[in-house]
Amino acid sequence: MKYILLLPLLLLHFSFSSTANAQEFYEVENAFPGVFVANIIGLTTPEDSPYVYLTSQNGQLYRVDTRESTPSATLWLDISGRIVSGGERGLLGLAFHPNFSENGEFYTYYTAPTPLRSVISRFTVTDIENPEASTTLGDPTSEEILLQFNQPFTNHNGGHIAFGPDGFLYIASGDGGSGGDPQNNAQNANNLLGAILRIDVNTQSGYAIPSDNPWFVGENGADELYAIGLRNPWRFSFDRETGTLWTADVGQNAWEAIHIIEKGKNYGWKIIEGSNCFPIGTTCSTAGLELPIFEYNHDNGDRSVTGGYVYRGDRNPELRGKYIYGDFISGRVWALDFNSDTYAVNSNVELVNNPFNISSFGEDSQGELYILSYGSGLVYKFVDTISTPDTDQFPARFNLHSAYPNPFNPTTNIVFDVNQIEMITLDLFRADGVRVVQIAQKTYSPGRHSATLDASSLSSGVYFVRATSSSNITQTIKVTLIK
Repeated sequence: MKYILLLPLLLLHFSFSSTANAQEFYEVENAFPGVFVANIIGLTTPEDSPYVYLTSQNGQLYRVDTRESTPSATLWLDISGRIVSGGERGLLGLAFHPNFSENGEFYTYYTAPTPLRSVISRFTVTDIENPEASTTLGDPTSEEILLQFNQPFTNHNGGHIAFGPDGFLYIASGDGGSGGDPQNNAQNANNLLGAILRIDVNTQSGYAIPSDNPWFVGENGADELYAIGLRNPWRFSFDRETGTLWTADVGQNAWEAIHIIEKGKNYGWKIIEGSNCFPIGTTCSTAGLELPIFEYNHDNGDRSVTGGYVYRGDRNPELRGKYIYGDFISGRVWALDFNSDTYAVNSNVELVNNPFNISSFGEDSQGELYILSYGSGLVYKFVDTISTPDTDQFPARFNLHSAYPNPFNPTTNIVFDVNQIEMITLDLFRADGVRVVQIAQKTYSPGRHSATLDASSLSSGVYFVRATSSSNITQTIKVTLIK
């Protein structure tokens, strides 16, 4: 995470939607109405479990039973008294042991004060005989601290943890913070910063080093290291079908990167940002460095990548096998289509443009994906895919498309479809919910239409276009005015 921004709760009643291209239209909706977790940054589930566990950066874990028709959130663990939170600090990671249903073990990553440090701990539940009983909770008194390392600055803590298909615990560590990695931590194999770590927690106490960890077998460096050269890996995941380790690395000022992480590799920071020499405009050698399989710049208002998952669920079969990820700042979500043998990228298609900050994605035990809204504390899911017109055939509903251009200055076009004669009202709102412009209000015939938004009198910033049809369909897209 690069920035922490809050969006007002009054936006929660909006329906969020976007066009992926001329063929597909995606929507997201609240997955668990009534469930709110302040500063939500994680959704995790044990294997084959009906529960999902929601992580609050403030230091709490909440359990939600997905079988309930109206799920509620149960406070499952509270360790807020032993962490320091705020900015990019806090309770940042949760992982369940692959044998959680038998041993009741789970693991956390949090930042602790005095000195500021990252802490990876093992916990057990209150009833080890019945780890997933409705009355069983996480036991805060059971903590065993496994690994600690100091953080020189308050940002770039990484924090994601997960078990790999090899049964080892993987840990994402940022470069220690500030800006530009002033201590060159990510290229220093003698510390645990700016890296992916791997440890064996299948021990009676403490942890062991996997025998094939690259800096444990011959290389000079920290034994826990699995890969180095990362700036602030914000969310990694294992493809549940292939075991491939995907990681999104937040950039400095220009490039956001997506990597396939392999053992012993150096991903280049701060020699390179993405695949580009750092600082931008300088020259460098990339010999021995692994370049990202995909990167994007900041030209379109995207500023901080949030890693996701290769989708393997059933709810959206057209997305199966694609890497779904987003941007914390812009709220956009994309599907990255790639060659399964070479990982060469075939396409990168926008799915939805959300008017909220995407702190993380989550995956339940069935492989279905969720999108977490940091500011609102809500969990969203994809609900459908609707064909949009290429010819004269229009969908049996009203569709609001993304604005073009976006970002814009001072005008942009708002495109939408109607399938019957309807009154359409287009309004522009500030992020605090105040309406500032009525873009259009008129009756439209069936077909595709556009309305021009002229923001000459407005200041730079993020705004929201809300469209309301006379058939009571309301949709919202986010636009960014840059002057």
